[in-house]
Amino acid sequence: MPYLIDGHNLIGKMPYISLSDLDDEQDLFNLLDSYFKSIRKKAVVFFDQASLANTNKFHSAFVEARFILNPSSADEAILLRIRKLGGNAKNYTIITSDHWIADNAHAAGATVVSSEDFSNILLSANKTSTNERNQTKDDIDYWLNQFHKDFK
Repeated sequence: MPYLIDGHNLIGKMPYISLSDLDDEQDLFNLLDSYFKSIRKKAVVFFDQASLANTNKFHSAFVEARFILNPSSADEAILLRIRKLGGNAKNYTIITSDHWIADNAHAAGATVVSSEDFSNILLSANKTSTNERNQTKDDIDYWLNQFHKDFK
């Protein structure tokens, strides 16, 4: 199931990313990329108030960032995408806490997850990933020490 994400709305719910950060979009993109790579799903994240320099700046195998130029907005771009999906909207998950986007997404048959709930999912997945990396590093260090002892 692909995801459509209201980027700045989600950043506003993330405890370690601030909308005032210079690289807030990049930081969110990196978290999303790691998460969607791990679950093998595709996502499009929409950001508004983009400058021409920012358009289509981030892209990976699983996540694509869409920077929406003024006077349009990410909200409008998400709603337009949902409308274009027609009956396929039921196969999508929309990440937003904006009620009018959520209402339109529900009406189209899409699944909606609030930005708060998805923020918790991302943070939980990131903790698990960090713990697994640390555990793997500890395992490698242990075995390197074991092999090193064998060769002395």
